[in-house]
Amino acid sequence: MNTINLIGNICNDLELKQIANSNKSVLQITLAVKRPFARDIADFIPVVVWNQPAEYLGKYAHKGSRVAVS
Repeated sequence: MNTINLIGNICNDLELKQIANSNKSVLQITLAVKRPFARDIADFIPVVVWNQPAEYLGKYAHKGSRVAVS
């Protein structure tokens, strides 16, 4: 199995959404990850977070926060 670990900053304002007819939360963010050996180049990775981690990020994180994603 392949895995990836990313550390970067959140690029957009967070908008926590609730899925209709269920108790599921969803949060869509874009993560800016700097390339390790390039000075001013970053990759922008779309990330979808579900349920309890989405609620935690929606409560404590904001645009510009540094987060790690596995």
